Amino acid sequence: MVRVLFADDQVPDAKLVSDDQIRSHYAKLYPNPPDFADGFVFMRHMVKRLQDEAYEVAAAATPNEVRRLIRDRAYDVVVLDLCWYAAGSRHDATATDLGWQLAQQVKSAAPSAQIIMFSHQFYENQELAATAAEKGCLPVYKTYDDACARNLLVTVKWAANRVSAQTGRIEELKDFDLGEYKLLSRLLLVSIAAAIALLLVSVLFVVVNLTAATVISSTFAIVVTTVDALLVKYIRMYRGGTAG
Repeated sequence: MVRVLFADDQVPDAKLVSDDQIRSHYAKLYPNPPDFADGFVFMRHMVKRLQDEAYEVAAAATPNEVRRLIRDRAYDVVVLDLCWYAAGSRHDATATDLGWQLAQQVKSAAPSAQIIMFSHQFYENQELAATAAEKGCLPVYKTYDDACARNLLVTVKWAANRVSAQTGRIEELKDFDLGEYKLLSRLLLVSIAAAIALLLVSVLFVVVNLTAATVISSTFAIVVTTVDALLVKYIRMYRGGTAG
């Protein structure tokens, strides 16, 4: 199952069970702008819709929650708020700093995670979308309507498919590497058996004083032993590269 982390400062308190409770509670805390409280209702429904899509979803409403969750486990897709106003970000040029910092921390904790940067700032400042792309994040414009929800669901699905494709490719490479290693191991065993047999034949020829045959047999034994040594060296290098 694809693991999704939904990290936004408008994720509502789980104790508030209805839309009216959520709207009333946050309207008192954040009276301006007027629609800010609606964002908490939207986020509650957004998390539910992701769960309905059969994703394993964890939600974080504070930067510290984000840090704790990414420390405890790896996520495949992270929907990340850019401006954490409810968490104390100022409405100035530094408003995006926390979002970029969290994105970097997510990448450090889970390099393969797909990060979707979710912000209304992409409309107000279109250069931010380009910046998000440069930082390896997918920019999605945040509104509190159904069109935004559908757009985000599609983007999460695309990111999840990308992660699944990458994971599948890695497993294919692992299977291929394991098969190659088994083949080399069999070749090594056969070569060692052949070297031992040739050495025994050489000893037998020495006992019966067959000089020419002894030379030929010994030469083959040396060649096979050299091949064995090269195979052993290659397998050790291969195992070291695989472990790395």
